[in-house]
Amino acid sequence: MHVASKVHLICVTVAFSAYVTFRVFPTHGALGHAIDVAHLVEVSDIVLVGQATSVNDEGLLTIETPSGSIPGKRLLAAVSPDEFLKGSVEPPPLLLVEFLVPEAPFAMRGIPVGQYGIFFLQKGTSRYRISDPLYPFLPVVRNGRISSGPPLDRVIAKLGETLIFERSTEVEITSALDALATIQRDSATQTLRHALETTSGELQLRIARQLVAHNDITGLDLVEKALTHSAGSSENVFLNLAGSLGGLKDPKAIPALKRLLETHDQHIIKGAAIALRQSRSADALEPLSLLLNNSDEQVRYYSVVGLGEITGQDEWTPAFNEFREHEAKYLSYWRSWATPNLPRNTQNSRDR
Repeated sequence: MHVASKVHLICVTVAFSAYVTFRVFPTHGALGHAIDVAHLVEVSDIVLVGQATSVNDEGLLTIETPSGSIPGKRLLAAVSPDEFLKGSVEPPPLLLVEFLVPEAPFAMRGIPVGQYGIFFLQKGTSRYRISDPLYPFLPVVRNGRISSGPPLDRVIAKLGETLIFERSTEVEITSALDALATIQRDSATQTLRHALETTSGELQLRIARQLVAHNDITGLDLVEKALTHSAGSSENVFLNLAGSLGGLKDPKAIPALKRLLETHDQHIIKGAAIALRQSRSADALEPLSLLLNNSDEQVRYYSVVGLGEITGQDEWTPAFNEFREHEAKYLSYWRSWATPNLPRNTQNSRDR
């Protein structure tokens, strides 16, 4: 690669021979982990928006991973920064960013020539490297709004733009949505809520699912409608929607959860049972008591434990192994308890 001498370069390479060994230490200590954007921002010295203007092969190496050695190669991407979201380098340089690519398909991602995105870099003794080989960059809208505030909030704003940008690809949308879903921060929730209001169709439903999975009932109405009118939905979409109910803890979700129990679908019922238990609300006692007769062992367990936790009866709130060994005892107790204490309880509802 030829670069004019007047251009300031930050070199992030290390010396290498024709064949060297490189040990990979991802941010969470193991390959194959899910992205954690807050952690990624925290451990990065530089977070920037820019474009990889060129990529050069720097030779073969052996990549040592927790799963063993794999052959690969070292590459250098020249990244031209447009905006620094965390840290900065003065004067603005052309950054040479090292990354590794296994010869066989693997979890680590490469950086294509021309890739525009948010790049996460760490500084070593005298160099920079990709902060996490699995997630070297995240999608961003070119010529987007200049962000401000703490670094994580700035990343969130960029991901939100990608999510609602009309020309974002499916890969970019999925990447941005998955990344936002990992962030437990009000600004991330507000970004998802804004996207819920400004999108439609399948994308809107995916956003609603993420909100529900993170205990935000803003998306619950859409999720409920999709689950109760699921004809035509793929099995994967249906299961993801049903599973998202298990993220709910807000007692305000109880009316919708009670309606969803009427579907008699075991996937929905299991998610609803988890949410009812987590609500810690007396309003959840009646629907939980109706699940004591459910055909699924886990649903019966959530019912028993939810009743015990909400009423404060610790002696009748077993661990799962204890419940499995003495299930009849616990079911008998809570059925007997429900009859006088929950007058609206309908013990004939045996299929929920």
